[in-house]
Amino acid sequence: MKTNLTNQWINVYFLALKKSWTDIPFVQELLTQPRTALATAFQFEYPPTLELRFKMVTDGNFANLPEFPVCIFSLPADQVNEILVPLVPPPTAGEGQLDYLQRLQAGPECCCMCF
Repeated sequence: MKTNLTNQWINVYFLALKKSWTDIPFVQELLTQPRTALATAFQFEYPPTLELRFKMVTDGNFANLPEFPVCIFSLPADQVNEILVPLVPPPTAGEGQLDYLQRLQAGPECCCMCF
């Protein structure tokens, strides 16, 4: 496992998620050109063998997404791997982080980002 790159990815994912809640142009770029969006906003570059594809999940139903691997950099480097990445809505006003995560996980599937 490429620990440093994985740690950077986890950090960038949460930064991108937070930015997506307030920056509509960023969301549009993230959905259409994720490599460019992440490089521009966070100076984060990932291997060309990975294709990240962000998808809005507004209803709490993560069943249409495959399990989201946190260690995406451990995937085979001899082929292109497409990873679907969930973008979830922001917490409601006054909602604590724990309440928010519990609400997201209340559905039949969670976002698979719970550690």
